[in-house]
Amino acid sequence: MSGEARVDDLRAHITELELKLADAEQQVQEYANQCAEQQHRVRNALQALSLLLSAQARTAQQPELCMRCITRLASVCELNEALCGNEKDISVAEFLPVLTHSIQQAFGDKVSFDTQVENDVRLDHRRARCLGLIYSEAAMNALKHGFRDLPSGRLRTTFRRLNNHCEMVVDDNGVGFDPPASVSGHGLGYMSELAKQLGGELKFERLQLGSRVRLTFLA
Repeated sequence: MSGEARVDDLRAHITELELKLADAEQQVQEYANQCAEQQHRVRNALQALSLLLSAQARTAQQPELCMRCITRLASVCELNEALCGNEKDISVAEFLPVLTHSIQQAFGDKVSFDTQVENDVRLDHRRARCLGLIYSEAAMNALKHGFRDLPSGRLRTTFRRLNNHCEMVVDDNGVGFDPPASVSGHGLGYMSELAKQLGGELKFERLQLGSRVRLTFLA
């Protein structure tokens, strides 16, 4: 084969590859559009469900149960928004403060929040979702039960990496609780199940002033 023929063959091969690349890029864009549409539908469905629960809470005998469901839904919405567009993993420092803001908005400014997160910790979607739900539940427990009869309070959360483990600690300065007597209620059983999905360990502690939830799991 002459040099000119080889050049023509190479050009034809390059053209073929360019056409395949353009087709693949179009398929990726179509898939991204479909994902965005599904994300929009899920968000609208969750918002509609929140409105229904809010209406139910006004007539329910135990409105706090409806409010807990509403806050859980809000947390799921925030998690979906934070995780959307991240193909592999997500920075904890990006989504944990977003959840803090969502929960604080739901419960008002009676309690001050202090959330400190290391910037270099990233988790895959599944573990980030479990972590976010555990944090939301711990915060809701403190807000609903720890400060029930107090005029104000503080909720402090830290997340950091310790060698090959990650640790999240949620402290409040409320009235506290008795962990052995409460572990089956107030969402603590739900949090324990989420911790198992992380392959981690969850501890509930009564402090001299308030309570503490400590989660550890492999990084």
